[in-house]
Amino acid sequence: MAEDALFAKHDVHSILDVQKRRIREAYLALPDSQADDEDAIRRLKTDYMLNVPTLRPREEWYGEEGRTKIDVRRLPNRIVFPGAGPMMEEFPELTFHIPFDGDPGVFKVAPSAYNSRIARGEVVGQEVLVRVVVIDDNYDLQAHIDREVGQINWALNSLRENMPYFSQELENVLRQAVQNRKRSMTSRASAIGKVNIALRKPTALPVAAATPAMARPQTQPEPKQAAPNQGRKWDVFISHASEDKLYVEPLVEALKVADIDVWYDRLVLEWGDDLRKKIDHGLANCQYGIVVFSKAFLGGKKWTDHEFNGLFALEKHGRKLILPIWHGISGDELLEYSPAFASRLAKDSSNDSYEDIRDSLLRLLDRPIADRPINPVPQQPSQEGETVADVMYYAPNGERPVMYVRKSANRDDWFILHYVDGTIEEGRKQDIAIKYTIANKRLIMSGYKHQNVSGGSLHPEFNL
Repeated sequence: MAEDALFAKHDVHSILDVQKRRIREAYLALPDSQADDEDAIRRLKTDYMLNVPTLRPREEWYGEEGRTKIDVRRLPNRIVFPGAGPMMEEFPELTFHIPFDGDPGVFKVAPSAYNSRIARGEVVGQEVLVRVVVIDDNYDLQAHIDREVGQINWALNSLRENMPYFSQELENVLRQAVQNRKRSMTSRASAIGKVNIALRKPTALPVAAATPAMARPQTQPEPKQAAPNQGRKWDVFISHASEDKLYVEPLVEALKVADIDVWYDRLVLEWGDDLRKKIDHGLANCQYGIVVFSKAFLGGKKWTDHEFNGLFALEKHGRKLILPIWHGISGDELLEYSPAFASRLAKDSSNDSYEDIRDSLLRLLDRPIADRPINPVPQQPSQEGETVADVMYYAPNGERPVMYVRKSANRDDWFILHYVDGTIEEGRKQDIAIKYTIANKRLIMSGYKHQNVSGGSLHPEFNL
């Protein structure tokens, strides 16, 4: 079985909804003699709690060495002529076996907390398998394993932090079911007492044992109403049409790298949230609102119109709030949609880079910007040195391209980025790290998948 993303199949809140329904059904299947039995109720709750795995000590881990073939056309040390077909070469593939205690199904559950890194591996029995294709003999395997295991432990710890709430919700369901059953039993006893006829108990039908399982609900879970976080503040609100995420997602990444706190739907909204309440709370608690005006945005969508009208209303109170970005539109098109904003100074996605937008926002927030130009031209030709980060992809067309970053051998704090299409870009560490992250995000959104990711411990800025 191929290595896949862990903690990505089921949402923890949907699993909670399923377990609440199933624990209620299991309690109702108990005979009347156990309806008020605290030990039986306690056992039920234990059965339906998630048994979050714990990785076994490192001394119990072990590795196996095998071989695998990959297309080497995109590797930096290969010369490839135009039109060349796949060039398959064999490389060592190490498989690390990490045993654990707990329910293997939990590795399919996404915690409520968010982390931009993706844990990858394969769960077989009571082991997590992490595979690495060794292309460079100098590659830091230990750092790679430590990084992957660290992400797995982060997700497991996040799920453990969800468990007190999970436990309390199951407790509430059980206590409500107990009260309802007591009332039903009392009412039934009262009715029986009024009948002057001898009654006998019906023959009990066999009841199938209720076994907890990590099953996806067959029907859509009931939405969970979540109140907005009243104390949260953001630096900027991103208003955009969903069709423009390919442009907006890298912009969000560039802002996050600069420690700008962003209200962005994917980062803030959770399953079952009241969209209007969440959006209104975000609008009222952001210093600025970036509005990405595009053809899709100008098309009159419900939520983009709601966000724009909310920002415009807040501006009427004397706040300079709306920061427009033109994305594939003309001034005439914006004039037809909103004459008030057609003449406002705006950024243009075709001319202004993510770094330009980031630095302009930092100035508005009165935060320091490094005293340097963005990607200044080197005074001397760069000589490529060691590889500090690389990522190999599964491309939609079946190829396995590589994107990588090398340090300059003759210039301090200068790095060279090689994109999957063969183009090269140079710059200082922070700028190249942002471009590396943005390029990866765009590839993932275009259907590429990670096969192998590495980033040196000496340059954590390049860790994806």
